[in-house]
Amino acid sequence: MPISMIWQNEDRAVAYSQLVGHWNMKQFRQAWNRGRELMLEKPGEQVDFILDLRESILIPPDFVRQFRQLKFDPTQNLGQIVFVGADDHIQTLIGTILWTLTYHLDVSYADSPDEALALIDELRMERMVLSA
Repeated sequence: MPISMIWQNEDRAVAYSQLVGHWNMKQFRQAWNRGRELMLEKPGEQVDFILDLRESILIPPDFVRQFRQLKFDPTQNLGQIVFVGADDHIQTLIGTILWTLTYHLDVSYADSPDEALALIDELRMERMVLSA
């Protein structure tokens, strides 16, 4: 399967998605919907996501426009989104998408899933300190 969406660590409410090879928007939408299902499994808890792009080869044509059309509820318990293996071109594309959205997403970048988990832990600690 070109895109998976599973719990990286269910106890810590961290979901993991790996995008492999040539994937299309239908497959991306299926993974997006699976991510929404995972968030529903953790009502009242923040769910963070790791999106691993290290084995992704090509972004589908018209991805930006189609991404903007995806259903999203900004009141859901979405936490940090960490992209693993995003090169400069992909980071620019992600920045373009974020700039055009009507809601805010917290996005970071890492080189490995382990680094992404450590970053999520660090950001969670910062949020706890700020909310105290």
